[in-house]
Amino acid sequence: ALIRYAADKQVSLVPRGAGTGLAGESLGPGIIVDLSKYFRAVLDVGTDTVRVQPGVVLRDTVITPVSPSDGKYPDRALPAIRLVVTSRGLYDPTRLAVQLLSALQAVHRDAVRIDARVFDQRVGDDHLRRALARGMLPDSIWADWRAPLEKFRSARERYLLYGP
Repeated sequence: ALIRYAADKQVSLVPRGAGTGLAGESLGPGIIVDLSKYFRAVLDVGTDTVRVQPGVVLRDTVITPVSPSDGKYPDRALPAIRLVVTSRGLYDPTRLAVQLLSALQAVHRDAVRIDARVFDQRVGDDHLRRALARGMLPDSIWADWRAPLEKFRSARERYLLYGP
């Protein structure tokens, strides 16, 4: 409806997210449309791209592990990405982790090494590791979790102090 109205009145739409790096960059003549409430999700993690909605920002960065517990790459500058989440509401870190792990395994199958004991302990069981090893797609992995996750959410609800 808003797009039709703007077209009929020949008024431009100026999209605005959670702000930009430059003051006033998202201002202009026309109707300013605030997209920050609903456009905040990571949509897809591909083998060489990440598709996001406005509100989730990816930035290149460099990290330098200092005395890493696994002994890998000590004091070595490594290229990395930084994910900046402007709203926790629609961002799901677990789902993104599954998507990233799947993409890394697809692109670097021979280089990705997972310590099964440590991984399974952190995740809670061996299902995720085995699904990734079989090449199961992230959406399929996520779908398999849906029923147990809903059961857990239902069971924990009575213990929450502030609601879900």
